[in-house]
Formats: sequence, C-alpha cells, structure tokens
Amino acid sequence: MKKTLLLFLFFSFWLHAERNGFYLGLNFAEGSYIKGQGSIGEKASAENAL
Repeated sequence: MKKTLLLFLFFSFWLHAERNGFYLGLNFAEGSYIKGQGSIGEKASAENAL
C-alpha cells in the first residue's frame, strides 16, 4: 500500500514537472487531482497555461 501511494505521489509531482509537454495528453489523468486541490489547483493550471 505504501509503495503504491509513493508511486502515485511521485507521478503527481512528475506530471507537474512535465505538464508543459504532456498536459493535453494527460489532462484526464490530472482532473481528479485538480479537483482535490480546489482553487489552488485551478490557480496553478491557469498559471501554467500562460
């Protein structure tokens, strides 16, 4: 269980680091993460879109 959680967290951070190149391809995978972050996630998405 811990391994799965760590892999998920690592993937989440990697996704943010690589978002500019893969955002369109992995947008569906990050949707639930953005919802969990609320306004913070939406603000980050807006900043990365600029």
